[in-house]
Amino acid sequence: MDGPLMAVAIASIGSFSLQHCCSMARGQTKMAITVVPDSGSDQLTGLTGTLTIDILDRKHLYRFEYELPMQDPSSLPSIHRYAWNPGNV
Repeated sequence: MDGPLMAVAIASIGSFSLQHCCSMARGQTKMAITVVPDSGSDQLTGLTGTLTIDILDRKHLYRFEYELPMQDPSSLPSIHRYAWNPGNV
C-alpha cells in the first residue's frame, strides 16, 4: 500500500469496551488500545487500562494492564495486572 493508513474501532468485551487506534506510516506501526472511559459495568465499574499486543515470531502476545478500584470506597484503589497469551492468533 502507498501512503499512511489509519484504523479506529470500538470492541465490546462483555462488561467493558476497548478503543483501538492503529496507524502505519513509512513501515512503522503504532497501536493504542485503551479501556473506553466509564464503559465498565457491574463489578468492573471504574475500570481503566491498556492492552498491548506484541508480535514475536508470528505469535501475538497480549498484555492487559488495568486498574480496578475496590468496591469499598474507604479503601485505596488496587492495581491489578493480568497477562494473557493465547499463542498463535
